Amino acid sequence: MDIKVPSEFNTIRNSKFEIEDGKIYNRLDYFLLGFLEVFFSILLSAALVALINFDFNTGKMLSAKNDFGAFWAAIFTIVQLVFYNRFIRFHNVVDFSNACVYKEFLFFGLRFWFSYYPKDQIVQIGNNIYGQIPNPGGKNGMVDGKRVLLNPETNLFDYYQVSILMENGKTINFEFGYFDEEYRQTLRFVSLLSNYWNIPSVRCNKNYHLVVCESKNNSYALVEEKMPYCSHLKKLIFFSIALVVLYSIVYYTMVFFDKYDYRNSNPHHYNYRPSYRHRR
Repeated sequence: MDIKVPSEFNTIRNSKFEIEDGKIYNRLDYFLLGFLEVFFSILLSAALVALINFDFNTGKMLSAKNDFGAFWAAIFTIVQLVFYNRFIRFHNVVDFSNACVYKEFLFFGLRFWFSYYPKDQIVQIGNNIYGQIPNPGGKNGMVDGKRVLLNPETNLFDYYQVSILMENGKTINFEFGYFDEEYRQTLRFVSLLSNYWNIPSVRCNKNYHLVVCESKNNSYALVEEKMPYCSHLKKLIFFSIALVVLYSIVYYTMVFFDKYDYRNSNPHHYNYRPSYRHRR
């Protein structure tokens, strides 16, 4: 029997959430997925430029850069990113029809389920806060037109979530956002789902986060813990490692493409003269 999502959940308006077919879909942001989407978009666009600059009469690449091909490659890259963003996603899902939660990978209309848990295996639910080192808004520090503020108590950027704890100690974390409005939404989401499914709940206050603790009888619980202050030294180490990783990715990508440079595929031939004189 299909059960609709309770109407009270419609009051939680968040760009990461969609309600459809008795389910709440929470879209997740994964850096690796985003990186792969950008990488393959650029790779296919580069292939398009190579195809446009290919001379089918001679079977060789043109030595001059084709601005027309570069223009369409840029358009193709943008179209790909929009397309991938729409049809390749990870979700956390609350399924009211089947009374369960699970994770989902959406790939061009195909849905793959994993980490499936019926509500009977849920032992606790609570709002949670994850402290991020890098500014989520990038250089301008803006997300959705609003400035993300650094928490002076932790020297981190607060990211608000809802953690659902299973009896095996695993959690499924629903992501909300970086602002006080999203913090209030996590509290409401916890209250609604806890009351609807009769699940014990815990509240996490600002400057704290929830951690999973195991008791002697092999049961698990979410416990509130003070978030440690992130020193500038820790941030420096983090950004240094990130910079090395980024440099390595860029360097080896350039080495890969440099193995075949279409601009030098038709080298000029020079007649070299020896630099010495013959003896008579």
